[in-house]
Amino acid sequence: MKQLTANQSVARFSVAVAALALLSVALGGLVHGRLSHRWGEPADLVAAAEVLNDFPEQFGDWRLATKESMDDSVVETLQCAGYLSRAYTNSATAESVRVAVIVGPPGPTAVHTPEICYSSRTYNLEKRPESEKIGNEQDGDTFWSVKFRSKEAGGGELNVYYAWASDGVWRASESPRYEYGGLPFLYKIQVAGAPSPFGVRQEEDLCKRFLQDLLRSGWRVGPKVGNEV
Repeated sequence: MKQLTANQSVARFSVAVAALALLSVALGGLVHGRLSHRWGEPADLVAAAEVLNDFPEQFGDWRLATKESMDDSVVETLQCAGYLSRAYTNSATAESVRVAVIVGPPGPTAVHTPEICYSSRTYNLEKRPESEKIGNEQDGDTFWSVKFRSKEAGGGELNVYYAWASDGVWRASESPRYEYGGLPFLYKIQVAGAPSPFGVRQEEDLCKRFLQDLLRSGWRVGPKVGNEV
């Protein structure tokens, strides 16, 4: 067999390395394309968005106050197939919360957390996320609870609860991008509100009470999807 010269060996090695690099980039693009659904929204993602139409306008002591629209740039960044953004008022205490629920491909839905969004605007992170169980102690839903403080002089606190779901159970996932990456869609819920006003005494903060009442109402997101962890 004819032996290769040193230059020929180096050339072949370089070609092999280049081919491996190209394959790595191609596979990376394929995975990212699947996570972000850059090639269009599948039918099950469209159907998942319709679940948001059933979000109740009143439950417990909470009443719908306003419906809001997200900026087009935010919808585009999150690649939302559907969303709702609302304010609710408690008829018994006059407290108010804002709730947002989005559904979209797992990639962008998983990575945009309140710690990134709020901290980059007008708030400082005051308390790092802690997992809170709501509902049945054994199989209840779990949410991340995080606290911010306004950067303005004398600024107040803002409590935020958030979680992800694909099968009707909300989870405070530590790695949602990887835990849900193989699924066709992912929901995220986020509830924000200031601490109870002076004179209102409650054992739980208003965001947690809002979520407790929402879960008691029976509203849940889409059915279980294959490959769920």
